[in-house]
Amino acid sequence: MLNDCSSHIHESEFALMKSSESKDKPFATEFIYVSHQEMIQLKAECNQYKSLHERALLKIKALEEELALGV
Repeated sequence: MLNDCSSHIHESEFALMKSSESKDKPFATEFIYVSHQEMIQLKAECNQYKSLHERALLKIKALEEELALGV
């Protein structure tokens, strides 16, 4: 659910950002707004995926070491 918060960026800053962005990034200057609840959920999911990724990397390393030892 999106909310109706106003932007914290002034129009002059936005114009400067828009002019400095390259044309190959069409969404670089488009802003979206999320509720505080949505932001908390997104951060929690991000941390969960980072943790899963870290554990997967550790598991891969352990398996590679096991293979190298010939166990």
